[in-house]
Amino acid sequence: MKMKLMYLLLPYAALWLILNSFAFADVSFVATVDRNPVGEGERFEVSFTLNNATGTNFTPPQFNGFANVWGPSHSTNMQIINGVVSQSVSYVYTVVAGKEGNYTIGPASIKVSGKEYKTNSLTIKVVKGSQQSQRPSQPSQSPFSRSFEQQANEFLKDRLMIKLNISKRSVYVGEQLVATYRLYYKPDVDLAGISSAKMPTFNSFWTSEVNLGQQQRTSEIVDGVQYFVQDLKKFVLVPQKAGNLKLEPLELDLVVRIAVRSGFWPTYENYTYKLKSSTTEINAIGLPANAPQSFNGIVGNYSIDTKLDRNKTVTNDPVKLRVEISGNGNFKLLDAPSLDLPPDIEVYPPNISDNWSLTSNGYSGSKVFEYLLVPKNPGEFRLTPLKFVHFNVGRQQYVSYTSPEMILNVEKGSGTFNYSNYAQNQEQVKLLSKDIDYIRDVPSTFEKQGSKFFNSLLFYVLALSPFLVFIVFVVIRNKQEKLYSDKSLLRNKKAMKVARSRLAVAKNLMTSGAELKFYEEVSNALWHYVSDKIGIPFADLSKEKIRESLNEKPIAEAVVAKYMEILQMCELAMFSPESRTQDMQQVYDSAIEVISDLERKI
Repeated sequence: MKMKLMYLLLPYAALWLILNSFAFADVSFVATVDRNPVGEGERFEVSFTLNNATGTNFTPPQFNGFANVWGPSHSTNMQIINGVVSQSVSYVYTVVAGKEGNYTIGPASIKVSGKEYKTNSLTIKVVKGSQQSQRPSQPSQSPFSRSFEQQANEFLKDRLMIKLNISKRSVYVGEQLVATYRLYYKPDVDLAGISSAKMPTFNSFWTSEVNLGQQQRTSEIVDGVQYFVQDLKKFVLVPQKAGNLKLEPLELDLVVRIAVRSGFWPTYENYTYKLKSSTTEINAIGLPANAPQSFNGIVGNYSIDTKLDRNKTVTNDPVKLRVEISGNGNFKLLDAPSLDLPPDIEVYPPNISDNWSLTSNGYSGSKVFEYLLVPKNPGEFRLTPLKFVHFNVGRQQYVSYTSPEMILNVEKGSGTFNYSNYAQNQEQVKLLSKDIDYIRDVPSTFEKQGSKFFNSLLFYVLALSPFLVFIVFVVIRNKQEKLYSDKSLLRNKKAMKVARSRLAVAKNLMTSGAELKFYEEVSNALWHYVSDKIGIPFADLSKEKIRESLNEKPIAEAVVAKYMEILQMCELAMFSPESRTQDMQQVYDSAIEVISDLERKI
């Protein structure tokens, strides 16, 4: 009996949950048209749609300037997507356009639980001549009709578009802007996926891609017409030179399912439709000429804070100088500030903490440089104020920061300092403020003349060893200085190590099943490896330049083709989940193999 009662109540419980879920959905009331512009004397539809609510006292607007108006007719729609319930009620009018001109349809109103909601206004453009030919029906494959391809192209040409949304169209050289490529398509387009994509080129820009994560389709009204919208790609761009800089278009091959035969059992066919965005220009303004001498190209909105962990110490007892730079800008280009310290204080390479992130609005956060200062002699030391200069885009002027003067009191101590023991995790120990390490006053001891050790082979080996160690030290130090002064050479040497590190991250992502991030990491490994290895700045890199540069090296054409194939495969997988037909393990193995092949030849 209890089971029977439960089955009877189950439908009512489900209905109660669905109705109550509307309370958590956003209520909206919007006005749309099925097309815009329209021709003189043509019919078109105006819809007033209430989403996620039940309304009363619907009041339509005046349709001034239109010949005839019929309606309203009513339609109701309910959807359950990912467990989220949504419903809509539409009031639809059929309107006949009048004479040529621009006409405004005011807002409609409706009451929901006593609260009044109003729609947006609509501006309808009426033009001479018929626009019906620009609004074809779904294509058919009748032998007496035009070709299926012609009909499909005509049907889709005003139903799909890619828009490039730019956060700023006029920026300073070095200032970041955000570029977002968005796909717009009308509700009657059945989009199946993306078969191929040609990425835009960003010549003269420093580029970084924003991870969009799992994308959700949204809805947007454009000129009164409803479109579904999805972000395709988002980039943070930093212009590297002044002038009108072009952003080349993004090109896609979209797969659209088109009904070629209607009826109770319609027949569909996949059609590949080529679509691309327009070319956009960015006005990059050169920085003012009155730059301070210490300016090194940093642009953004920054603030800086400096402090010592303590003001009193003893000789050979290190203190820490903390320099924190925070704000908005390209933190990747922010180098450690140089220090001008007394010769009695040794300073070691700073420990750098990156507390910034790449967001939808660009780079923001902070970067911390922690220097280790070791005083060698007692006394009162006045540390020269640190200077940091950047071009502040908010103020549109150079801003110079000078830290407060810091005083360090040092007393005589009895201990010694060994940096290698202090920082065991450091890969390299290199003094910045001195060429020769501190010499300690330790008495020497010698064997008496006539002892077995004196004049022995071991004696001469030990006697000459300091000179040999010094020569080896000088050779290694010169090589290191040459390596670290030539950043392109340094990147070349570390290219394979960095690529393997990225691929190790990709392997972890593959294990955890994060497909999108896996393909992004493999793509980054391929792009950055060639950029570092060949010496082409990442901002100037393109597929064409990669192919040309690799073909100039003694590399087999099959290796180059395989590299380009994996790169294309990753790009398609990032754009369209439907195109992820390749096994991730196979892509990972192929990426390791092709980078290893390139490493042996470059």
